[in-house]
Amino acid sequence: MSVLKKYNDVPDDLEDLSKTIVDSAFRVHKFLGAGYLEKIYEDCFCIELQDRGISFERQYPLKMEYNVLYRRKLRNFASSRY
Repeated sequence: MSVLKKYNDVPDDLEDLSKTIVDSAFRVHKFLGAGYLEKIYEDCFCIELQDRGISFERQYPLKMEYNVLYRRKLRNFASSRY
């Protein structure tokens, strides 16, 4: 069994789309290499997706909260130091 076929309940069309997206990301990175700003990779990735006919939305806003308790502790720690 292939590692890529671990989840048998994934529809074939979703698996194909996933492979195409990952391939697009690898293609961009292989072409550009390392060291550019994220915006450059994003622009090239979007061009690659458009060329492959994949619709997408750039920088879709997500609402999330991360570890509020930790932030309070960090804020209190920082204010107590000065």
